[in-house]
Parts: sequence; structure tokens; C-alpha cells
Amino acid sequence: MDTMQPWFSGSESLMTRAITNSYIHYTAYIVIILFELIAGCLYIMSFIFYIKSVNNIKNINKAKSLFILGSLIAIIIWYLGFAIIGGEYFSMWANKYNGQDKAYMFVSIILLSTIVVILKSE
Repeated sequence: MDTMQPWFSGSESLMTRAITNSYIHYTAYIVIILFELIAGCLYIMSFIFYIKSVNNIKNINKAKSLFILGSLIAIIIWYLGFAIIGGEYFSMWANKYNGQDKAYMFVSIILLSTIVVILKSE
């Protein structure tokens, strides 16, 4: 919150929302990385089940379930964490390190991928 753009005039009132405790910063950073790692591992496991299931519908359903679970975790991280909490509560849109557009792009790609995986394959 100390890197707000010079054109943003509401930074004084928003500074009360700033988290200045470095332990909270590191904890949040580690939690974000752990959840991204969990989502990535679920995607990799889903890929492995897809590869193993040439004609086995049971493995395909397991692969889809793992992919959907990974997508759910990834959407929570990027949409709730970055776009909503970071973007709106901490006014990331007025910061010179704005990542809100990237968060929406990631969520869009995750949602499109999940829709493709959910579609019934013939």
C-alpha cells in the first residue's frame, strides 16, 4: 500500500487497511505458494490419470474430479485472493504493481479449461 500511484488521492484513508506485520506477509506468501503447489499437483495427477485411462472410464472420471478440484483451488487463489481481496480491499488497481488484470486472465483460462474437461467426451 506504500506504492500507490501518485494520481490516487485516497491512499491516506486506505493506509488503515495496510498490513505492516512482516510475519503476516510471509505467512500469506507461504500459504499462497502452498495452495498453488497443491493445485499444480492436482493438475499433474489428473494428467497422469488421463494418460493411463485409454479406455477406462473410471480413471477418466477420477482425472476429471482431480482437475475440477485443482481448478477450484486455483480459482479461489486467483479470483478471491488476488482479484477480490487484493484488488478491491487493498486497492491493487491503484498500485503501480497492479496484478488484477493478470488475475482475471488466469481465472478466465482456468474456467475455460475446466469447461472443456467437464464436457462429455464421446
